Amino acid sequence: MLLEEAYFISGIIAAIGMVGSVLYLATQIRQNTKSVRMSTGQAITQDLRTLFRYSAESDSTHVVYRGFQDTANLEGSEKMRFYAMMHDYFFAFQNAYFQMDAGTLDGKYWSTAVNALKHISTFPGVRTFWHEKNFYYADEFQTFGDKTIMKQDADPYYHLAGTRFERPAPKALARKVLKIRPE
Repeated sequence: MLLEEAYFISGIIAAIGMVGSVLYLATQIRQNTKSVRMSTGQAITQDLRTLFRYSAESDSTHVVYRGFQDTANLEGSEKMRFYAMMHDYFFAFQNAYFQMDAGTLDGKYWSTAVNALKHISTFPGVRTFWHEKNFYYADEFQTFGDKTIMKQDADPYYHLAGTRFERPAPKALARKVLKIRPE
């Protein structure tokens, strides 16, 4: 075997090794991307679960319940507390919006967040909060909220769980999971 042949064979082996390394790297990147998206989804879900759980605690439930129905039902510190909770909700939803827009949130988590946001936005008190305080949020999220979430008709007869339903839930909530993506 000549030196030239050995050089040629080593070049082929190096090229095969390089292709193998690139394929391995591509697989690792794909797995990492999936892991990041799922991890982001779990974090957002945990944020929302914490907020919903907080809303169900005995010292908060009456404020949330009355605030959802109408913010005029709240006085002083109750209104401040309700608005603080709504800010937490909407900042969590805004985070989900931007994570989806950046591609770091799996679409399944996004559609779940949108459905939850559509649900709470059916309540008059939440709509009042949004119209009074949406300036706190990024322009893009405000536009999304106005065009996609708040444009739907609210049904004042749709009550919170645990109370008597005077009408069935809005049809939009009974539909299949929404496939809405940030614009």
